[in-house]
Amino acid sequence: NLPFWKRIGNELSSLGQQLEGSRIHKILLADEDRMLLDQAGVGNSQGQAAFLATRLLAAFSLPLLVLLFSEASGMRWIIMLLAAAAAGLLLPKFILRIWAKRIQKAVDAELPLFIDLLRLLQGVGFSIDQSLQMLSDKMRLALPVIGRELELANLTYSRGRSREQSLHRLAEGFDNEDMRSLIQMLIQVHSHGGAVQEPLKNFGIRLREKRRMNLKEQVGKL
Repeated sequence: NLPFWKRIGNELSSLGQQLEGSRIHKILLADEDRMLLDQAGVGNSQGQAAFLATRLLAAFSLPLLVLLFSEASGMRWIIMLLAAAAAGLLLPKFILRIWAKRIQKAVDAELPLFIDLLRLLQGVGFSIDQSLQMLSDKMRLALPVIGRELELANLTYSRGRSREQSLHRLAEGFDNEDMRSLIQMLIQVHSHGGAVQEPLKNFGIRLREKRRMNLKEQVGKL
């Protein structure tokens, strides 16, 4: 038997999929929502459908609670119903945005270790492809978020996409300029060859120095 939360997720996905292609689907699942779902790691069709169903259920459930428990009347009652419906539509997106921000922060926190592990694997003779495969397969505990993204990238690459295409999501999906620069470096080395250990070392030094300066600035403001 599936866990309770998985059964709920499947039911929500099934409900959302019934609305696919409808006008409601287009209104409640905008491009921004798709981007946030991608950043949160649930951007597949099932995740999109579950998010859509959650927004609809919340939009109906909160006004129902107002009907059951509110003693207001007249115009105030109508305003409360409309406010509850609006809150139901916005609350899942607000929670999703918080979740996506946490994922972005996790990617930013894992980036220095990602660079160090890449340097280590390059130093023992691994190629770029072998290094990325090793990081996704064997070092997921150290890099839970980036490791998951590398697993998706490696799967996409094994299905015939170029390395640039397979790493596009990791480079562009988290609004992280340092990650974008690192991926561009890896793609360039993968395409044209050359040593990457020294550039990775310099990149890591610049990244840590940049973070140290940002931290000093924050401390100064405090």
